[in-house]
Formats: sequence, C-alpha cells, structure tokens
Amino acid sequence: TQDSTLVELKPETNKAKVFNCTDLGNAKRFVTQHKENVRYCFAWKKWLVWDGKTWSIDNNGQILRLAKDTVKRIYEEAGLISDELQRKAVAKWAVSSESEHRINAMVSLGESEEGIPIPPNHFDINPWLLNCQNGTIDLKTGELKPHDRNDLITKIIPVEYHPGATCELWIEFLEKILNWNY
Repeated sequence: TQDSTLVELKPETNKAKVFNCTDLGNAKRFVTQHKENVRYCFAWKKWLVWDGKTWSIDNNGQILRLAKDTVKRIYEEAGLISDELQRKAVAKWAVSSESEHRINAMVSLGESEEGIPIPPNHFDINPWLLNCQNGTIDLKTGELKPHDRNDLITKIIPVEYHPGATCELWIEFLEKILNWNY
C-alpha cells in the first residue's frame, strides 16, 4: 500500500529511519544514501557527482545508477522487517519502484531536497587551491592535501604534484633566456 513505510537500519546508530512508500519517500531515501556524493545545480539543470577528486557534471547516467541502487536497497530493507504484512508491502513497493517513472520521480524530487541544490558560484571559489591527480595543493603553503569534496572543485590538472621534483629543463631555459644562474 502507498501508506506503508520502509525502514533503513543505520548500523552506526542501530536506529531505524522510516521512509514512506511514495516517490517522495524514495527521493528522501536516495538523498540519505548518496547526499555526500551528489549535488544538483538548478542554474545548469544538471546533477554533479563527486568522483573522489572533483565534482563532475553527470554526463554518463551515474545519478540513475545511484537511484537504481537505492531501489535495490529497498528489497534488502524489506528482508529486515519482521512484520510479515509490512515486509510484503515494502517488497511490493520495491517492485513498483523499479519502474522508469518511479526512478525518474525519485531523481527529480531529490533535486530540491535539503543539502542537494547548489548554486554555480559555490564551485571553484578558492583561487589558492590547485587540484592535481594526487591531491590538492594549497598554493599559499605548498602543502599537498587529500582531495576534499568540501572544496567544491570541478577542475583538475592532468599531472601529479611532487614537491621534491626537479625541473632541469625549465631552469636551463631560465638561465639561457635571463642570463641567470640558479
């Protein structure tokens, strides 16, 4: 039934979080499961996904794959419910949630859930952070720190940073052009 609830067991707190068996309930479930790694930009009409190094516009269906994963988890949660009638209702809702309409509704309704919308001017705002393949360089200190989703960086250079690396060709060029000895 539509008013049945589905339950997500939170292992870290051992408490259950209850979601309605509705499209909005699925959107809330999706956001609860994936909120650390997804954002929606209304100005761009695009989802962004954290790939471990940058926030990237979803141009390959990653959001839909995450939504399908959310549906899969409904089945798992149904298996954890001890009440037979509720378990059957949640399992029935899981089957219904596999439809294209329900998956699209989940994604569409998730766009505006708390913590998901982000304006474009929040990305790439710190001019002192340079994102490279092996981390993010703080250009003020020269420190290489791990990639951090909270930096809201969408760009990355295609090289690794190695602070002890030598640049012999560059130094040779400077010495020649500037008549300078390093």
